[in-house]
Amino acid sequence: VTLQKHIRHRARHTIAGRVFAEVDIEELMLVDEAFSDLSQFSNLKPVAQWRGHKAEWIFGFGEKGASVMLKHNKNPLKEALTKVGAGFESSACSAFTNILAVMGDKAESELTRANLHSEIVDIALHGQALADEIYMQLMKQLTDNPQPRSISRGWKLVLSLCQQACPSGALHEFVHVFCMKALTDCAAENKQTIEQCISALNVTMAGPATVTAETFAFQVLLTDQSHRYVQVTETTTCQQVAELVCQQLRISNTSEWVLNLVTEGYNVQRLIPREAFLGQMLSKTRMIKKETGKASWFIFKRLSLQRGEILDPSRQYHGTLTYYQALRDFLQCRLPCVDRDRFICLDIAAMILYLEQAHFKEHLDPKSLNRPELLTQLMPAAELARLPPGFDCGANVIERYQKFCASVDRRESRIVTMNRVFQYFQKSTLFGCYCWEGSLSTRPSNKSHETISDDRFRAAYISWAKKTRGGAPKQPPQVDEVKPQGDVVLAINFQEMAIYDRKSGDPVYRFAFADFAEERVVVWGGRGRTMQCLVLTKDDKSPIISPKRLNFSHPGATDAAYALDTLYKHAGWKR
Repeated sequence: VTLQKHIRHRARHTIAGRVFAEVDIEELMLVDEAFSDLSQFSNLKPVAQWRGHKAEWIFGFGEKGASVMLKHNKNPLKEALTKVGAGFESSACSAFTNILAVMGDKAESELTRANLHSEIVDIALHGQALADEIYMQLMKQLTDNPQPRSISRGWKLVLSLCQQACPSGALHEFVHVFCMKALTDCAAENKQTIEQCISALNVTMAGPATVTAETFAFQVLLTDQSHRYVQVTETTTCQQVAELVCQQLRISNTSEWVLNLVTEGYNVQRLIPREAFLGQMLSKTRMIKKETGKASWFIFKRLSLQRGEILDPSRQYHGTLTYYQALRDFLQCRLPCVDRDRFICLDIAAMILYLEQAHFKEHLDPKSLNRPELLTQLMPAAELARLPPGFDCGANVIERYQKFCASVDRRESRIVTMNRVFQYFQKSTLFGCYCWEGSLSTRPSNKSHETISDDRFRAAYISWAKKTRGGAPKQPPQVDEVKPQGDVVLAINFQEMAIYDRKSGDPVYRFAFADFAEERVVVWGGRGRTMQCLVLTKDDKSPIISPKRLNFSHPGATDAAYALDTLYKHAGWKR
C-alpha cells in the first residue's frame, strides 16, 4: 500500500516529465485500475436516460446506448454526457460540435478551426460542470478513434484544456489515468503531447501557487494549428513568450523561433519585434478587432527556413512544426511555384495526400478530389490557375498517389515521410521567404514620407565603396530610381531580397546581402506605405553597376523593412 501511494504521488506531482522514465506505467495502471473505466464517473448521466447523438440524415433516429456513449462518433450530441444542469445543455452540445470541427470530423477551414479551438477552452472556463463535460467529450472522441490525424488534433486540444481548465476532484483521477494509459499504446508523434498533458494537469491541480494578480494565460497558435498556453504578464516580451513555448515543446534552439501576427482574412503574417511588450501587442489586436471585426492570432514559427535543411526525427516538434510552416508557405505561394514544373507540383500534392490520407479518405477518387476546396489543400491556387483547360488534376494526383503508396515503406515514420515532402517544398521559388504583393513606385512627392534622404543614400554608397572598392568615388554618385512597375512580389529570406513579376513569376531584380555580391541591397527603411532601399544594380542600357533608389509600395511596407532588417542581422551579415 505504501509503495502504491508513493507511485501515485509521483505520477500526480511531476511537472518535469521524470515520472515517464522512472515509473513503470503498466504498474501504475494496476494501482489506478478503479479509474480506468469512464462509465464509473459519478456525474455521468445514466446510459438509459442519455438521448444520444443526432442522426446523420433528417429521417434517422441517431445512435445511443452504452456502445456509443463513451466512444468516438462523428455526429453532434442531442444532450450533454454529464449532469451539467439545464442551463448548460446548449453550451455542452455546441462545445462537442466545435470539437468535431477541431479534430477534423467536421469540415472547416484552418482559421475557423483555430478560432473554435479557443472557443472550446473558453466554454470550459465558464464553470466546473462544463469543464468536466468537455473533458469527458474529448476522452470519448479519443476512444476507438480510427483516424490518426483526428487523434493527434484531439490530444493537442486536451493539452490546451489541461493548461487552462482543471477538472473537478472527482474527475481528475479519471483524466489522469486516461492520459497515462494512452502513453502505453500511442503513436510516436503524440507521446510528447500526452506527457505534457499530464504535467500541465498536475500544475493546474496544484493551484495558482506561482501565479500573481498580474499573470494571465496567453494563447499561442502553432503552425500545425494546435495551441499552447503560457503564463505571462503585460510586460513579458515577445521573445520571452517564444522561449516559454520552446520550453514547453522541448525545443533547444530558441533564437530561431519568433512570434508572427496574423489577422483573419489576411494571408500576410507580420513579424513581431522580439523586444515588443505583450501588453502593447494585445492592445493592437483589440484595436484591429474593434475597427475591422477581425480576430488576430499570435503564431509561433521559425524566423525563416533554408534550403538544404533536413527534418531530424529525433526532434519531433521542431520537425513537425517546420513541415507545417513549409506546407502553409507552399499552399499560399503567390507565384508559379516549382520552377514552373507543374508535374513536380502534382507529385507534391500526391505526397501530401499520402500524409493526410485519413483526412482525405472519403475523397480518394478523381471526381471528388477535383473539388476546388480540396485541391487548394494540396496545391497552390496560382498553380491550379495555370493548368490547361480540361486538365484532370484529380486523376493525375490520384495516379501519383497510388504510385507513391506502392513505392513507400508503410512502416516509415510520419516524420520521415514529412521530410520527403519537405525536400520537394524546397524547390519552390518562394521557399523560406516573407512575401508582400505590391508595386515598384516613384519617389514619394511629400519628402516627409521618405525614409532615406538623398544625402543618406550617397553616404551609404560611399561607405560601401570604401569598404569593397578600396576608396570613395571621385565624384558624388547620382542616385537614379528603379523604374516603376506594378503587380510585383517582394520576397525576403536570409540570403537576398528579390522582386518577381506577379503574372509571369520571372525575377525582375535580385539583391544579395553578401558584401562580395555585385547586385546587392545596401541600406533600407520603411514609412507609411513605402519601403525605400539603396540598391546596386545594372542599368537597363549598361552593364555597369550603379546605385539606385528602389521604392516598394504596400500597406505593410514598414513590416517588410523590419523583416529585411531582422533576417539580415540574424543571418550574420554586417551593414
